[in-house]
Amino acid sequence: MKDSMRQGDKKEQLLQELRTREQELEFTLTKQRELESRINSLSSDQADARGENRRLQNVNQQLQDQLEQSREELQNSLSQLQQLQNTIKQQQRGKEREVLKVSRNMQKERESLVRQLELLRDMNKRLRDDKDAHQAQKMTSHTKNPLQRKESIMGNYFPPRKSAKRQLTENSNEEPEDSDACLADSHAKRLSISEQREDAEKSTVHTAER
Repeated sequence: MKDSMRQGDKKEQLLQELRTREQELEFTLTKQRELESRINSLSSDQADARGENRRLQNVNQQLQDQLEQSREELQNSLSQLQQLQNTIKQQQRGKEREVLKVSRNMQKERESLVRQLELLRDMNKRLRDDKDAHQAQKMTSHTKNPLQRKESIMGNYFPPRKSAKRQLTENSNEEPEDSDACLADSHAKRLSISEQREDAEKSTVHTAER
């Protein structure tokens, strides 16, 4: 009887232990499945992370390439800008030299025109003085009366003897027409030259004023 009870208790104990073991096994299996699920999830996350990492690396490489290209373009732009600035400076210096050259030439031309104008004025003054002198000489020659001496009664019967002084006076009085003609011709030529000089002077003054 006691043996039967002992066997029953032992059996009950073994069954209880078996149930405990089964529970532990079930818990362990559940835990294992959770761990496997977490491992799979982590593996998937890791794969996604690898993919994202590769994508980020590609994006980084593209950005580096774009940055390098932008640097090259910036360097080229700076080089072109420097060349353009140098060209503009050279052109500006050339224009300044050209303007200075033109200004000097204009100054020289103006000084030359002023000298020519002064010469023309002097020549015109001389021509006017010569004209006035000839006119005064002409007026003097017209206003002079030749000296005549009184004739005696015997002069009606004998031709008067001409003295050397009177003969010279008559000879000089016989030439006025030719002399006046020469003077008139010379005066006309001088007037023509004077008018040409005045026209040239006016043209020169007009050019200098411009």
